[in-house]
Order: sequence, then C-alpha cells, then structure tokens
Amino acid sequence: MRIRKHAHAEYARQVVMVLADHFPELMADRLLGDVIGDAVARYAGDPGGRLECIVDSATVANWRLRPERTRPGRVRIACYRLDPTAADRDREQAINARLAQL
Repeated sequence: MRIRKHAHAEYARQVVMVLADHFPELMADRLLGDVIGDAVARYAGDPGGRLECIVDSATVANWRLRPERTRPGRVRIACYRLDPTAADRDREQAINARLAQL
C-alpha cells in the first residue's frame, strides 16, 4: 500500500513538473502546485473518481487537467478555449505527449 501511494505521489510530482514547463507563471505558486499534485495523486489511486483542475486561471479556465480516457489513473491536458488556435492545439499535443510518457 505504501509503495503504491509513493508511486501515485511520484506520478503527480512529474505531472506538476510538466505543467510548470508550460504554465510557469501559474505553477510558480507552490500552493497551487501542491493542490494539483494532491488531486492527481488521489485520482491516480482511485481512477473511478473525478478530476478536473484548471491550470491557467480560474477566471479564464481555458486549460484544464482531465482524466486520460484510455489510461485509467492518468491525466491529460485539454484546451477549452471557444476558438482554439493552431498554437493552442500544438501546446495541447506537446503537453499530452509528455504526460503520456509518464
């Protein structure tokens, strides 16, 4: 049980590190990184649960961390902008490619 919790915490730490590379201004807030990490670790341990973390700004909420549909317990980033740009799609693909490697 302890090894499993450690693995979930490590996965969550790595997810936060990936997000920090793409959302540095937001992830500079250690408390926010901790909150997202805790949510991801809980979801990794209970993939039947729910997960949605806003990672850009609560007032904008264009970027959200969501469950990976094909890999229970894993997460993906999703752009919820009404009219996503090519740069948004590229960013989403780049982040999800890194998350898929974890």
